[in-house]
Amino acid sequence: MMDDFFGLEEEELEDLESVELITRYEDMVNGSRSTYLSVDDYEDLFIHYIHFYYLPILLEGADLEMAGKVIRDGLSQYPDSSVLQLFSVYYRYLTENLTKEKTLALLKQIELQEYNKITPSYYLANICAKIDARDESIALYQKLLEDIHTEDEKIGIYCDLIFLLDEEKDIPIIFEYYEKIMNIAPEGKGRLFMDLYIHFLFKPEFGVLFFELFVKRHPFSANGWHCLGQLYAILSLFEKAIEALNNAVALSDEAGSLIALAEIYNAFGKKEKSLEYFLEVLSLYPKRTDCYLDIADLYYALGQAEVALRYYALSLDAFPDDAEAFIGTAIALSSLERYDEAIAYLKKIRKMNVVPVEALLLMSDYYIELGREDEAITLFEQMTELHPLVADVWLSYSNYYAGCEDYEKAYSILRCGMFVMKDNVQLMYRMANYYFLAGNNERAISFLETAYLIDPSYLDMFLDYDEEIPKNPFIMDVVNGLKSGK
Repeated sequence: MMDDFFGLEEEELEDLESVELITRYEDMVNGSRSTYLSVDDYEDLFIHYIHFYYLPILLEGADLEMAGKVIRDGLSQYPDSSVLQLFSVYYRYLTENLTKEKTLALLKQIELQEYNKITPSYYLANICAKIDARDESIALYQKLLEDIHTEDEKIGIYCDLIFLLDEEKDIPIIFEYYEKIMNIAPEGKGRLFMDLYIHFLFKPEFGVLFFELFVKRHPFSANGWHCLGQLYAILSLFEKAIEALNNAVALSDEAGSLIALAEIYNAFGKKEKSLEYFLEVLSLYPKRTDCYLDIADLYYALGQAEVALRYYALSLDAFPDDAEAFIGTAIALSSLERYDEAIAYLKKIRKMNVVPVEALLLMSDYYIELGREDEAITLFEQMTELHPLVADVWLSYSNYYAGCEDYEKAYSILRCGMFVMKDNVQLMYRMANYYFLAGNNERAISFLETAYLIDPSYLDMFLDYDEEIPKNPFIMDVVNGLKSGK
């Protein structure tokens, strides 16, 4: 259960105890020592190895083999433990592909111990949630609310119900549970509030309903208006997002909502307004040096490359290892045809531990602009070894030869890419482009039909590759035939 939800010191102590328990058990498994383990110890070990509290189920990093051993060892010593029996069924669900119905039937066969019914009932409710038996889980949690008495236990169940309820009619209940938690433990407000917001990012329509009710009840909550505005933006409700965030700005002296406004204006294509807000952030909060990069990007997008370079320089002064600022600087320099300088900035990125493939692709383009084709080809070859699963590597490399009308070489490079990235539809569409431009219509149609069958959404990429493609009546007849299913 979510006991000690807000007790950091106690959580740290429990972490130390958990590490000691895991060490003792693994030493026992390895035969290096024997130890006594209680039924509670086996429960804690299973929870650790199976990542029990992750919802939805997240098995990456879980140790199913050790979890299975824990269950077998635990039940051999404590065969009457309701909790271990429940965990055993859940383990079978994860490892034997049991259906929800079969799992529920097995769970219902377990007789919960009367002397300690709350703990197994909690785990049963939790397991029902994990196997998507939502109604059963909610009913069990709500029954538990009638049986428990401690405030910590109530907090845990209220939290579980908040993140389990997901229908419009549940919004007032969720809000009621939230308020009850705040009445019990107001010091945990920030943590739970952020957990709720993150939860609703995956269900923005649902989140909007909650935060609309929240700001109705708490109209002076800057955080409430901020979250509502961000969720409106996710749903592309631009005007509502702006209104909500302006309310947040009016109620808060922090920069977060101003930055959110700037980002939303940018996302909706209103770059001048976005720049205005970012500059206001800097004037009010000069220490927000993280805004330099956004401002630089906006100046560049608005055609002011020289001004953009000044802000990229400020960004690099504040964050010397920011690859995005190096790339932005290089792009701005290239727009001014200062390719040598652009390459120099990109070479700085190559000294970093992680080199974005975008930087290498740009460098190869600039080498070609400067007539240094040998260096570009050498870099392309390196990229095919370093980033063989990035489609743009193969597309850019082959495109160089297609631009030279060396289609045989272009085909050869794309075939290598298709061997590594089997059935990559972008490479298939590009192969069709090359064959059409080379006049081999039969081969081109074959690739185009196959690519369209796999994923028609990339057809625009095929049409936009070369300006001659959409002007060719024969090719457009083929394309229209594909669209009409002929």
